[in-house]
Amino acid sequence: MLNLLFILAECGSSVTGTQGILLSPNYPANYSNNHECIYSIQTQPGKGIQLSARTFQLQDGDVLKVYDGSNNSARLLGSFSSSGLLGTILNSTSSSLWLEFITNAQNTSKGFVLQFSSFELIKCEDPGVPQFGYKVDDEGQFAGSTVSFSCDPGYSLRGNRVLTCMTGERRAWDQSLPSCIAECGGFIKGELSGRILSPGYPSPYGHNLNCTWTIEADPGCTIGLHFIVFHTEEVHDVLKIWDGTLESKILLKEISGSSLPKDIHSTFNSVTLQFGTDFFTSKQGFALQFSVSTATSCNDPGVPQNGSRSRDSREAGDSITFQCDPGYLLQGEAKITCVQIENRFFWQPDPPTCIAPCGGNLTGPVGVILSPQYPDPYPHGKECDWKVTVSPDYVIALTFMNFNLEPGYDFLHIYDGPDSLSPLIDSFFGSELPNRIESSSNSLFLAFRSDASVSNGGFVIDYTENPRESCFDPGTIKNGTRVGSDLKLGSTVTYYCESGYEVEGTSTLTCIMGEDGKPVWNNLRPSCIAPCGGQYTGLEGVVLSPNYPQNYSSGQNCTYSIVVPKDYETVVFGQFAFFHTALNDIVEVHDGPNQHSRLLSSLSGSHTGESLPLASSNQILIIFWAKGQVTARGFHFVYQAVPRTSATQCSSVPEPRYGRRIGNDFAVGAVIRFKCMPGYVLQGSSTVECLTVPGALAQWNSSIPNCIVPCGGNLTERKGTILSPGYPEPYLNSLNCIWKITVPEGAGIQVGIFFFSDEEKVHSLRLYHWGGAGLVWFGFFSDLSLPGLGHSVAERGFLSLWSNISSSLFLYFSVLSSVGLSSCPEPSVPSNGLKVGDRYLVNDVVSFHCEPGYSLQGHSHISCMPGTVRRWNFPPPLCIAQCGGTLEEMEGVILSPGFPGNYPSNMDCTWRISLPVGFGAHIQFLNFSTEPNHDYIEILNGPYETSRMIGRFSGDEMPAGLLSTSHRTSVYFHSDHSENKHGFKLEYQGEKVLN
Repeated sequence: MLNLLFILAECGSSVTGTQGILLSPNYPANYSNNHECIYSIQTQPGKGIQLSARTFQLQDGDVLKVYDGSNNSARLLGSFSSSGLLGTILNSTSSSLWLEFITNAQNTSKGFVLQFSSFELIKCEDPGVPQFGYKVDDEGQFAGSTVSFSCDPGYSLRGNRVLTCMTGERRAWDQSLPSCIAECGGFIKGELSGRILSPGYPSPYGHNLNCTWTIEADPGCTIGLHFIVFHTEEVHDVLKIWDGTLESKILLKEISGSSLPKDIHSTFNSVTLQFGTDFFTSKQGFALQFSVSTATSCNDPGVPQNGSRSRDSREAGDSITFQCDPGYLLQGEAKITCVQIENRFFWQPDPPTCIAPCGGNLTGPVGVILSPQYPDPYPHGKECDWKVTVSPDYVIALTFMNFNLEPGYDFLHIYDGPDSLSPLIDSFFGSELPNRIESSSNSLFLAFRSDASVSNGGFVIDYTENPRESCFDPGTIKNGTRVGSDLKLGSTVTYYCESGYEVEGTSTLTCIMGEDGKPVWNNLRPSCIAPCGGQYTGLEGVVLSPNYPQNYSSGQNCTYSIVVPKDYETVVFGQFAFFHTALNDIVEVHDGPNQHSRLLSSLSGSHTGESLPLASSNQILIIFWAKGQVTARGFHFVYQAVPRTSATQCSSVPEPRYGRRIGNDFAVGAVIRFKCMPGYVLQGSSTVECLTVPGALAQWNSSIPNCIVPCGGNLTERKGTILSPGYPEPYLNSLNCIWKITVPEGAGIQVGIFFFSDEEKVHSLRLYHWGGAGLVWFGFFSDLSLPGLGHSVAERGFLSLWSNISSSLFLYFSVLSSVGLSSCPEPSVPSNGLKVGDRYLVNDVVSFHCEPGYSLQGHSHISCMPGTVRRWNFPPPLCIAQCGGTLEEMEGVILSPGFPGNYPSNMDCTWRISLPVGFGAHIQFLNFSTEPNHDYIEILNGPYETSRMIGRFSGDEMPAGLLSTSHRTSVYFHSDHSENKHGFKLEYQGEKVLN
């Protein structure tokens, strides 16, 4: 169906429709002179206009101009005169056409009849939507239409916000699609809410960034920050949030890592965010939402993690009190108050936090022990000690709630007592939950050690004080033994004294319930004493001077009666295993029951090892007089019943001192063997035989051997004992004894020192093992303390004893046993350091050194520990470029803190170089890069802040060398709160300074 035609015969008109006809003025009559007629044709959006002439007759000089648009600034489709438009079809590229008909003052003609109709136009391609953006308006993407864009919160639009679909034969947009970028910094003012993103979010942020955002609200308002995402490189890439401008210097929070921070609120009407990154690892970054609110009270201070608070009121003048959960320690003040200054509300002081501390003294009846920073993983390289003490007469029960330590490298040691010298209950690692532990007293000591590598979840341990259900361990007694180890109610322990000693007190103790309702022993622990006199019987025995082995008291008179059985015509044989009295103190031995009997011997002074003549009967009497004021150790007398000699019976054979006799048959043909105590060797024949002698009494074929301590020797047994020469007597002067110990291949040697005395500290005991490069020294002792255990990690070891003067006493006793040689794991080498040592067997020591300029943090020497699990006694150390220090060497290196990484913010470091008088420091820079003007280094010609400055440097230009003329030089470095760079490395050399 044909639409309505618009027939116009006027000078110009505006026509809207899908088709129609335009007529020149006065048509079909001639048009007039001097016309300027404008025709505008408009059709539906998305359609074009097709124009053709049914009639077209113009005089020369008269013209019709057709424009492809809504005005004459659009593209000109053509200028037509005479009959030029006939047979031509014009197509617009938009929904508009603009026609201008101009006539002159001369002849006219019939004019024109123009026909137009609409048709479907070709659109511009969909421009798309920028990533992190959206379309605000889209007019259809036809020629002449526009599309406008905006960005998601937190992104900035780069490029043109509005795109126009161009007219013309080719459909295209006049500009490229804009992009939405997360910028590095910005200034936001007057916005009630919005978002801030790390640069490039959600892609990882870049390296070496220093971005600052400032959010400013109206006066009387505050700004809240809510984190949606947060993940940066811990410690190295940091977001700092300041309350107000940087000039306020009020740091609200410094954040890094992967934990999502809690909401943060300003107290001023502005907040500043600074984000700095280093040159290394990049993470996803952060996204946070900000919102503005009117300040009418203090911000909610929140509840500290692992804590609680009382009261919620936040009006000016109100206070809130905080508490920490069990096991955590409050950092800061427990009570804070809301303060108002003009339109600003803030807490004074800042709200506290709750941390899991590294060690401490715990004294309550119940409590919790947490690994440091729990529930976060514990830090690297920690040494934390806890001492738990409860009420007397109570014990401590430990219950493990959580436990996860790196196996083989991180340990929790628990000792049954107040310190690490107490008995070790056990050492724990791994993820298996330990069983309940109960102390034997009212104290426990816990030692936690972590290395420099992996950190796990840590531990939670509940402790409680419990009433004892058993008696305390009564212990052992000197010169005696104890039988019985059960300490529960109703149990008994019995004490027995060694030969020669008597029990003083009750020998058997019973654990009973005391009047206070707690388990106690029914009697005090007895003691073993050497009595002054007494009656002695039996086939053999021991008699001791009073208080032996300590000195006897003066003014004593002791009588000892010894009677052996009369069977087999026995008599008494005696020997002094030890004898040393003061010169005026006498021991008499009588051959009979009283002091009127024949005198066998009268001794005073030193007579150790001396044997008595055989008694003529089965009893003797010993009388000891201690007359003088000076006393001594006394005597140790050994007796036994022996048969009388005959032609078929040899005399009884005594046991050699420090040895044993094997065999009690003294008849003709009998063979007696001898064996020495550990550490002693036989001197003489190891056997004797009883032989007949014609016409005389039977005799032994050899003399009785002695047991002596050799000066050195070769030992190959798996276990053994080494004694100092002459032990237990003082050794001789000018000794140099070497013992060589060899055990089977694959085993090591464990050395325990049980008695060691050197009053003058001029003698020494040295221990060596056979290392890869020959003998390796691993022990040196020269004092009165017990050295404890030493471990050789080779199958060959050496002990060397050296002495020089006679005025000192040196005694020691050692036990050797083979131990396994599985190795410790290879320790890591610290950055900027080096490791010395490539053997990791038991007791091997590895040492660490730092490169010049770095300080060693930790232990420079670590040792592979013995035990069921091979581990180092300490984690490998770190090498740190520290802030400041004193240098006294003639040459050295100074590094900015954290070098070669970026130095930290807000540092003030001073290094003092101290050289001999007459020398100055020649300083040469090897690296230099600081934030220009704000971060700088100063060289002072002296030790004081007021000393003359000889150089101040900042920026990236390498400073020239300079010379300090003072023997004391100061190097001062300052960094502010903003941009951080690599810092500096300088060398100094001491040089002679001419006067």
